[in-house]
Amino acid sequence: METYQQIKARHQAEANAFPIGAAFSNQQLAEMMRKFGLPNDKTGYAQIVSLGAGCYIMRKDVPAWNEMAERHEKEMKALRKSRKELIEALRYEFANHECQFVRMDEEVCACVGLDWEEVKKDAWLMKIYKDAWKLFWNDCVTNDWF
Repeated sequence: METYQQIKARHQAEANAFPIGAAFSNQQLAEMMRKFGLPNDKTGYAQIVSLGAGCYIMRKDVPAWNEMAERHEKEMKALRKSRKELIEALRYEFANHECQFVRMDEEVCACVGLDWEEVKKDAWLMKIYKDAWKLFWNDCVTNDWF
């Protein structure tokens, strides 16, 4: 089984390789349309779809985008079933968010596909979360991450 960091890196590489454009001005829109090989007019605009936040993909690529997103979610869901891997994922995100300074429970949970409110209500998840926090805190003390 891949580790959380391996899955995260692979998912990022797959997303980076996907043909996505970004535009936040008319000039950037024209450049993006040129890179997509589309005319910068209504006929070209009809061939793109917004992902939100200024990002676009070609309409023909929507099925591939959806397949990739669903596969990524399925893989993360499978990883979360492993206590060991979930603990390592949480430890990684605690460090990534520098939680030794400011706890960011909601953000850390979101990174691994969990909802903080659900974690608080689920005894198994809360135990894992607390165990991951203890291990992370020991890492902080051992490595002087303060």
